[in-house]
Amino acid sequence: MRARPFRWVVSNSADAEVMQAALDAHDFGAHFHETWSVGRIDEGECRFRVGDESFVAREGEIVVIPPYAVHTGGNRTRGLRYRMAYVGERWFRDLSRKVLGDAAVAFPGVVIRDAGLSAQLDRALASRDGLGQALARLIARHGRGRHPARRRLQADGDADARSVLKALDCGPASRSTKIRRFAREFGLPPARYLRNLRCVSAKALIRRGLGLAEVALQLGFSDQAHFTREFKRVHGIAPGQYQRSVLGTQKTNRFATTMVPARK
Repeated sequence: MRARPFRWVVSNSADAEVMQAALDAHDFGAHFHETWSVGRIDEGECRFRVGDESFVAREGEIVVIPPYAVHTGGNRTRGLRYRMAYVGERWFRDLSRKVLGDAAVAFPGVVIRDAGLSAQLDRALASRDGLGQALARLIARHGRGRHPARRRLQADGDADARSVLKALDCGPASRSTKIRRFAREFGLPPARYLRNLRCVSAKALIRRGLGLAEVALQLGFSDQAHFTREFKRVHGIAPGQYQRSVLGTQKTNRFATTMVPARK
């Protein structure tokens, strides 16, 4: 396996992290983020799913995925390069309120073709500044207000699959029926959804300076190896590598680069 770079940087102009990836035949399984995911394809094409729909994003096209929307990602061919900003939901909501006069925003499609906006986003993602302006233009040109919020669960480090199931009012239905209903509602079976939530919470805890063993214990992973596997499935990078990139960014306020293996 050859190593492929994942570059992480914290934006100065938005509550965001930016990931730059260069992948060969690397697929992300179904997962979600607690943030808005706004990215640009720099080279190649990405075939992915959001919920039950399939999409193809090609060079120069913009991808916008709402928080907690279950999706896949990556490619099955060589030469996919893309950059993705993970923008805090509260910050995005405040920006939408300023631009649209409505904190709730939706977009007519997941893949957006807009050459001018793509060029602006390209410049913003290449630096630590200008992302806020690019996102404001995205909302102004393509956003729509009054989007009914999708019901979702909140991360809870001491939750288990049984408590997650209780989020649905299924009455006296059998456990298997409850699991199927949960998967239809949230896009993943409850145990996988819970693991994803824990991995989402893990990033925030790592940024706060907690050690990896403490994070794994606090979030209920069976051991640190289990934590590492699940974190990498969701975020594409091992927690130790993410921790080093965060520390590097905090110390130098510059780009922090890490290398992770692409799965074949």
